[in-house]
Amino acid sequence: MKKLFILIVLLISSSFIAAEENTVNIKFFFTEDCEHCGTTKLYLEDLKNEYGERLNVEMVDVFTSNGYKEFKKYGFIMTPAVLFNEQVKMEGDTTKEELRTVIESFLTPKKVIVRFFYDKDKKNEEYKRINSILSEIDNKDVGVLYLDHDKNRNDFLYFGLSKIPSIAINEISFENNIDKELIDSVINFYLEEKEIRVLGFYSEYGEKEMVNNTINSERYTDKTCILWIDVNKNNKEFYLDGFSETPSVVINDKIKIQNVTKIDLIKGLESFDPDFYSSIEIYFIAYPYLAYIGIIGIVCIALYRVFL
Repeated sequence: MKKLFILIVLLISSSFIAAEENTVNIKFFFTEDCEHCGTTKLYLEDLKNEYGERLNVEMVDVFTSNGYKEFKKYGFIMTPAVLFNEQVKMEGDTTKEELRTVIESFLTPKKVIVRFFYDKDKKNEEYKRINSILSEIDNKDVGVLYLDHDKNRNDFLYFGLSKIPSIAINEISFENNIDKELIDSVINFYLEEKEIRVLGFYSEYGEKEMVNNTINSERYTDKTCILWIDVNKNNKEFYLDGFSETPSVVINDKIKIQNVTKIDLIKGLESFDPDFYSSIEIYFIAYPYLAYIGIIGIVCIALYRVFL
């Protein structure tokens, strides 16, 4: 039986566009002798009638020269294959509701997407516990996708997961010790309207002190938020980011600092400021008393020259 592969890339922005202003552009790759292409085509025609001008569907025959080149360009290996807004890929046998789910994810964009990977044939107590937590989420900015890991193995592997049930919240994934506190903290991390997001990893509580003190200082508190992950409970993301020591941080998904020091942390935070800071200025930000020492030194030298 053909498998369904979906790779969802999140569009996160600080403002939202009304659903009727969004358009989903679909490329449908088919072959004439494909068993499931005809069924998928009918699904897309029904959805086009349902969504009207908000849905554009382009038919691409893979047996043509240009069609085959485009088919291979997107990395497809079987038909039917569907491409949504150049970002979401689906291939193989599918259902109308699975197509609708992806369409809706573009028409009603969310700040946070929670992916819940499970085995449809093994809905055990752990599945029920996590499902109960997710069913209580009531926030218009948060969407929950229930994904059978077998039909969505591409997504499952993309997040580096190896166990089920497991979850991925935006780009952060977990497969151990999943509880309500963890889920809520990650969701709130992405919902906070801050310029800089810091993902921190620790193994001992004391390792958090310097980072927290810096981020909570007057200079950074209004524009920075942090999410701490205890690597003793959840170490998958820690290793995926290439770390082997704590404390370590990832700043805005771009800057990774292992065994972070105060200077390194401030350099990372200041790198997102449009103004230029020299190495000396960074040290003055990290250690304000250096400025006072410098001023006192200058005054002493001036007084020495006056009374010499």
